[in-house]
Amino acid sequence: MAEHKFYETSIDSDENFEELIVKNLDKKDIFVTPFYDFELEIDNDIIKNECLDLMKAFPKGVKKSNHGGGWQSDVYELSHILKNLTPGIQNLARNAVDLSNQILEEFKIEYRLDDNSIGWWININTGYGYNVHHTHPGCNLIGLYYPSVPKNMLDGDGKLHLLRCDALCHNNMFADLPNMCEWAITPKVGHLYIMPSTIAHYVKPHFSEETRISIAFNIG
Repeated sequence: MAEHKFYETSIDSDENFEELIVKNLDKKDIFVTPFYDFELEIDNDIIKNECLDLMKAFPKGVKKSNHGGGWQSDVYELSHILKNLTPGIQNLARNAVDLSNQILEEFKIEYRLDDNSIGWWININTGYGYNVHHTHPGCNLIGLYYPSVPKNMLDGDGKLHLLRCDALCHNNMFADLPNMCEWAITPKVGHLYIMPSTIAHYVKPHFSEETRISIAFNIG
């Protein structure tokens, strides 16, 4: 037990304090949030080139969470996109569905996803490009895949920041503890990250001349 401290300003005497013996201690981490990191065996050049070709075909893009000169595509669904337009990305999307079903099986959730349960879009950020704080409403899981990440970025640049969204963020004792309310990861090429859609997130800018490319999935 931590040492008991007597505060003269609060009580007259500490003579009646008696330390109680802790017979047993059981600690549980409740309300745990699952976060999955799948390293895929994939021809990443195909995925990267399809992303760049799509930006060339539709240079205007859309303006949503992307700022600082970043480009973002429209949202595509497997049931609506031409099969020969981005076959590599579409295959990746189908695999994201299967891996999501694997997660559901792990939690013994009977519901199953199919190819109509996923939509995806592309983010391409050059130096100074970033994505502001946002969530993905209207789905159950989100996926993020990185075909391209700049090399030799400065510490903290281009990181994906995941944010806790419950009231613990306003608790004076816990809010400032490392990784308690905000968790940052350095994205890796060839990795697919899947998490609950309730996790708010943002991406910091990087200051490299290289391009950072990500594909976001709304699943379920």
